[in-house]
Amino acid sequence: MWVLAVEVWLEYISFCLGNMDGEGGMEKCRDIFERALASCGLNVSMGSLIWDAYRDFEGALIGSQQTEELLKAQEQRYVSLCRRQLKVPLFDMEKTYATVEQKLGEINEATRSGYEIARKKLREIEEWEVKLVS
Repeated sequence: MWVLAVEVWLEYISFCLGNMDGEGGMEKCRDIFERALASCGLNVSMGSLIWDAYRDFEGALIGSQQTEELLKAQEQRYVSLCRRQLKVPLFDMEKTYATVEQKLGEINEATRSGYEIARKKLREIEEWEVKLVS
């Protein structure tokens, strides 16, 4: 059931992204991403697909900002999303950590601590999650 939910949300996100040119389109897409995270962002095996798509979306918007103020706000939105993701126990979170570290240059202590707690939790449940996947 989780697999289907993630796939359906990804399709819905894709549809939204393809139609975000209208007024408020960007905010509508963010709302859908947030709803997708609430629905299946904690799914250990596939939740990272939603998180990664959301992170890619926010990262792509950084280059489109036309004022310094909008640029800073978008960069902050992206960093905040990265920090949120790193606090969730998900498969391949080491890869996410490396990607975020490469993009941000440095990860602050609070985020690193949250990441370590999430990794510890993942190690505790990983055996059961692998069995659920198979």
